[in-house]
Amino acid sequence: MIAVTPVDGAAVVSWQPPAEGPSVTRYEVTPVYGWTPLRERMVMADGSAASALVRGLLNGTTYTVRVTACHGELAGQTGTSPPFEPNPPPGPPVSVAAAAGEQSASVSWGRPLSGGPIERYRVMASPNGVEPVVVPATQTSVLMTGLRNRTRYTFAVAGVNGAGENVSSPSNPVWPGDDVPRYLFPLEVTYLLLLNAIAFLYALHYQPIVIGGVSVPALRDVLPPTVAGVPVSIPWFGALGAVLIGLYGIFDHSHRDWQRGLNTWHVARPFTGAALGTVGFILFASVIRATGITPQPAEGVGKLVYFGVAFVVGFREETFRQLIKRVADLIVGPGQGTTLVAPRPPLPPVFPPPPAAPAPARAAAAAPGTALVEPGLSPTAADGR
Repeated sequence: MIAVTPVDGAAVVSWQPPAEGPSVTRYEVTPVYGWTPLRERMVMADGSAASALVRGLLNGTTYTVRVTACHGELAGQTGTSPPFEPNPPPGPPVSVAAAAGEQSASVSWGRPLSGGPIERYRVMASPNGVEPVVVPATQTSVLMTGLRNRTRYTFAVAGVNGAGENVSSPSNPVWPGDDVPRYLFPLEVTYLLLLNAIAFLYALHYQPIVIGGVSVPALRDVLPPTVAGVPVSIPWFGALGAVLIGLYGIFDHSHRDWQRGLNTWHVARPFTGAALGTVGFILFASVIRATGITPQPAEGVGKLVYFGVAFVVGFREETFRQLIKRVADLIVGPGQGTTLVAPRPPLPPVFPPPPAAPAPARAAAAAPGTALVEPGLSPTAADGR
């Protein structure tokens, strides 16, 4: 049995030695073009060899190979290989693209534009640690599994045949696992444009617009300057701050440590920002009233302060919510699950206390011939006992 592996301008020929007959001293490996043996390209191999490399062949040309076992000067058995065509290695695959999944990534590519025919593709991940995946030549995509979430990966694809391989350029980087949904960034930009459009229409003085016989009043005529003492611009600034922090979160956490569970919260950003900005304004005005000062939100500087408070509350809404929670705990007591801090033990005194004075003796030693007198008794009473 003779097997041939075509390579670039050559062929690797392998065979099995004869099972019977005299010992083989050498093998003659001769390429054949059509019916013509190409003896000038014949290769002689030792009798113990089982393969040989035949060079000088033309790529894309069909050949066969004859292998003759020789015993000294006598030619023995001859075998002929199946037809084959030498070819160069395939060119590198093109347009390698990757899309992240949950602990996985989908990789696709295009066929090489040059080189020899492809026998298979080998898909590799970087960084290392992921086993390469081998797919047949008819397949141009694969699902790479066993990846780590929130880890940066790139992929390369090699086109392989018997002559060798060529590796593609790396794909785009991907981070498997949770990532920013595609709709969220356009939604945040839309929120920002709508807020700017509302501010422009509210500041613009224009006459009611008639559309199809229906009169559309100016926005300033629909929205009063204040509602329940809250300037109408306060929720707008709160919503603006919330949208901007949402955009900042998208740019700062995408492809890295995005949390899918917060997608709904990001969708509701402008509404929660408007509500929290209003609450922040009310609390800030209440603190000012508690000091005995009457707030004047209609003044120019006062407006800027209140607008700044609403914007900061919307921009840092998580911090504001934690602050409100702590204030509520101080007012109404800790809620369920709140752990109270145990009081610290008193500190030791700086100077140690002075030592206690010794107790007085109950009776002093009496002189010879003198009777002891109990306290509170006169000597006469003592003698009369």
